[in-house]
Amino acid sequence: MDISNSRVLVIGGAGLIGSHIVELLTKENVKEIIVYDNFCRGTKENLEKTLQD
Repeated sequence: MDISNSRVLVIGGAGLIGSHIVELLTKENVKEIIVYDNFCRGTKENLEKTLQD
């Protein structure tokens, strides 16, 4: 499936699995990555490395 130039919503993007998906998406040619998380189990630290890039 070609996701280039797409907007992608990752629900639970600060969790363990979601943060890895966000990291993988940054290596693809996506137009925009939207992360939604209520931080019930996810943490901002899980996304820090990705946000620095």
